Amino acid sequence: MGYPKRDDGQVVTTNTYERVAWATAGSRAILAYPQGVGVLAYPFTKHPNAPPKMAAQGEIPGIATHSGWVELGLAFGIPMLGLIFSALLLPL
Repeated sequence: MGYPKRDDGQVVTTNTYERVAWATAGSRAILAYPQGVGVLAYPFTKHPNAPPKMAAQGEIPGIATHSGWVELGLAFGIPMLGLIFSALLLPL
């Protein structure tokens, strides 16, 4: 559907809408490939279910989901997130 447009026709990017959209896409990708890709540097670009436009091209960096938890889930999968959260809850 693309990015939203302002009343003057300019495309709105680099805002909260974009950050939430990338985090949602990353969360869906974690569920689609729960074991992770094994790389923390732009894991969404290396993900098997990443959109085709995600491929890093030349000097343009890959896309980040703007959420550290989603990036960890994409990189190392649900088991690693489970270990992290269990370690945080263990002292309670």
